[in-house]
Amino acid sequence: NYYAWRQIDLAGSSLGILGYGNIGQAVAQRAQGFEMDIYAVDKYPKESPYAKEVWGLDKLDHLLSLVDFFVVTLPITEETRGMISRERIGLMKKNAHLIVISRGGIVDEQALVEAVRSGQIAGAGLDALDPEPPDPDSPLWDTPNIILSPHASALTRDLYVGRRECFKENLRRYLADEPFLYVCDKHKGF
Repeated sequence: NYYAWRQIDLAGSSLGILGYGNIGQAVAQRAQGFEMDIYAVDKYPKESPYAKEVWGLDKLDHLLSLVDFFVVTLPITEETRGMISRERIGLMKKNAHLIVISRGGIVDEQALVEAVRSGQIAGAGLDALDPEPPDPDSPLWDTPNIILSPHASALTRDLYVGRRECFKENLRRYLADEPFLYVCDKHKGF
């Protein structure tokens, strides 16, 4: 039923971000415009003009219990795989929503389905899954209050313009024997 869902006012709600790199900070910057209280955890915490607090990963459980919206913007590595387990989902508030925009495999999707179906948490938005797309018989497809998108939330005209500009700048840097922008650290995995 179209009217079965309820609208939520973002102003005054809290947002938690797991992974406070470029994407996490961009999420925080946008959320600040909605007057949300923003908190983050990151392996390498740093101050931010957008977040009230940025903590180390040791505060992840606290963050989960604190916020109304929880956004995952981590890369997938051996350290992050399965990081948001059944137990951690259980720490979230009943009105909380979990949003994954980075990579699948970080959140226990079966536990997430069970938490949403039981009303343990309010819902989820998943742009990244494991596997992608989910199996045809996956309960993710028909669980109320879970929205799936095809891992394409970043695909905009501006994304391609930005990629082209980054390539041009890195080509210029290559020719000038300067360090590149956005170099993947193979030891960190991102």
